[in-house]
Amino acid sequence: MEWTALSKRARYRTKKGKGMEYVGEFYDTKMQAPVRGYGLLLAGMYLTTEDIVPLSFRLYSNRYISYHPEEKSINKMEESLMREVKEKFGSHIIYVGDTQFSKKMYLHIIKKDLKEDFIVRARLKVNVEEEERGWKNILLIAQSVKKAYQVTWENEERGKFSCKANLFSKKDKKHLPVYVILIWEEGKENDPLLLFTSLKVTKENLQKIIFIYNKRGKIDTLFEILKQSFGLERIMIRRWTGINIMIMSCLYPLYSVFVCS
Repeated sequence: MEWTALSKRARYRTKKGKGMEYVGEFYDTKMQAPVRGYGLLLAGMYLTTEDIVPLSFRLYSNRYISYHPEEKSINKMEESLMREVKEKFGSHIIYVGDTQFSKKMYLHIIKKDLKEDFIVRARLKVNVEEEERGWKNILLIAQSVKKAYQVTWENEERGKFSCKANLFSKKDKKHLPVYVILIWEEGKENDPLLLFTSLKVTKENLQKIIFIYNKRGKIDTLFEILKQSFGLERIMIRRWTGINIMIMSCLYPLYSVFVCS
């Protein structure tokens, strides 16, 4: 699952004064600034052909939230999309996401409520409860670990270590044990890539888990195609319904191509 920002190029005011009525300020991580437009939350399924099939999406806007009071926040929209994927595909799902989806509550819902597994990129500021070191910042734990070995990350050899920890205290009802994977480039040990997974991590299956997470980048490629080839980079349509239809029209041929391939 992934978010992207869709800028809007239409005039601020139409003849009826409603040109930007449903648009909000959406934070674009690439621009590192708010964008006045819409937010697109997309869930896709990874195929053995290394393609991503678009499964479902949410168009973040003031109108969507007003029409779906049960999804009155971005958090609720994301949770709803997780449950929708579960309803469509049953079981044996691995939820893969970026830092946006590494919130402890999301991971608890996936593992304890939906009873599925996850691999997500986590923020370095998160605290975990590790058996030998107690409740501590994960980066501080990483700096104190001596044992490491090399893994292939995007065709590069990098150092790695993993440990088992708890996202919630053992005394908490939401107690959730996870495996923590840190990958870093030599000389940049203080800026590692941090992954949380509910899958049991061993030296033998570590590379497979990293391979699965790397496929999340395919959704970035999908967004690039949607924006550059299908005209979603800067939206010209003014009506919310029209933008919704346009996104569906763009996703449908992509879905057909991927399935046929």
